[in-house]
Amino acid sequence: MRRAAVIGAGTIGLGWAGVFAGHGWEVAVFDPREDLEAALDRAAEEAASALGDGRSAADLRGRMTAAASPEEAGDGAVHVQEPGPEDLEWKRRTFAQLEAATGPDAVLATSSSFITASSISEGNLEQGRMLVGHPFNPVLVLPLVEVVGGPQTAERAVQAAVETYRSVGKHPVVVGAEVQGFIGNRLQFVLLAEALHLVEQGVATPQEIDEVVRTSLGPRWAALGPLRASSMGGARGMTGLFELLAPELEKLEPGRPGVAEQIRTAGVVDAAYGDNQPTPAQVAERLRAALSWE
Repeated sequence: MRRAAVIGAGTIGLGWAGVFAGHGWEVAVFDPREDLEAALDRAAEEAASALGDGRSAADLRGRMTAAASPEEAGDGAVHVQEPGPEDLEWKRRTFAQLEAATGPDAVLATSSSFITASSISEGNLEQGRMLVGHPFNPVLVLPLVEVVGGPQTAERAVQAAVETYRSVGKHPVVVGAEVQGFIGNRLQFVLLAEALHLVEQGVATPQEIDEVVRTSLGPRWAALGPLRASSMGGARGMTGLFELLAPELEKLEPGRPGVAEQIRTAGVVDAAYGDNQPTPAQVAERLRAALSWE
């Protein structure tokens, strides 16, 4: 029986628990939260609804175990997924515990959004097993996992992680070198900064910006990606597109709001949407209606 450990039971961690359990893995989850058992109950229900493959919430919940410590969660696991705080020192302490508690072939993966594997494993003995496995939220629905090893990460660990992610329905993409934010976050936070700048300047409301992306860039990028889509811009591809638009592109001044301004404007977005957020199952339904990941 394949066994995974999930260290951290926030939104991402509970999604990972549902993904592993939904694909037949036993999964041990550690988090110091007092309501961990109840959180796993909800995770099983959400996974059964979002995955939509006929498995019952009871079946999935039977594969989830609440662990009392990281060491207990990691005991016997062939894959460890850590979606805990974005805190370097916390991750270093946690992975030092996991390195001692897991077997020599167990992959140690962090879901960190920005912190690299080499930073976390610096000074530890098991750097060859350490890598980033960065998903996108909601984890139950979106297929991507960015797999990013450090200079000391063994190729066998990267390949083992790729095989594990594929076995649970994910689409792993191996990133060739460590870079802060990896690929997805570097792209999305540039776009988010510009979107927040447009809101702050009164150019458009949050809803209007979302409608623009949802009905143009979103579907096009989902089908092709931004580079391939732009290479279809004319007879000479992206080169011709840039040469044609060069005079206007020279005049274009992207907004460069500071982090403090982005946080302030993000409050406007939160107020615009309030609690009206779709569940993972609702997101899955929308995506299945619009796209095919095959």
